[in-house]
Amino acid sequence: MVLKGKNGESYNIANPNETIKIIQLANLISKISKQKITIKNRFTKNRNNFIYPKISIEKIKKLGWSPQISLKNGIIKTINFYESKIF
Repeated sequence: MVLKGKNGESYNIANPNETIKIIQLANLISKISKQKITIKNRFTKNRNNFIYPKISIEKIKKLGWSPQISLKNGIIKTINFYESKIF
């Protein structure tokens, strides 16, 4: 994206096949990191009517990019990276 993307443009870097709710993401991070995360749900109005948008990565695919790692493995790699930098 840095080398081939257009200046001022934005690109979705995502895996459209891995849609996840924020609560599920928090629980996954908590499980992987072995850290207890306290979650307070402040969103109560119409929460069952929310429509999840389909993420389009067509724009960045034209630059030759495609998702190659799962969400879980991406979180593991990210946590390992930051833990190696802290200690």
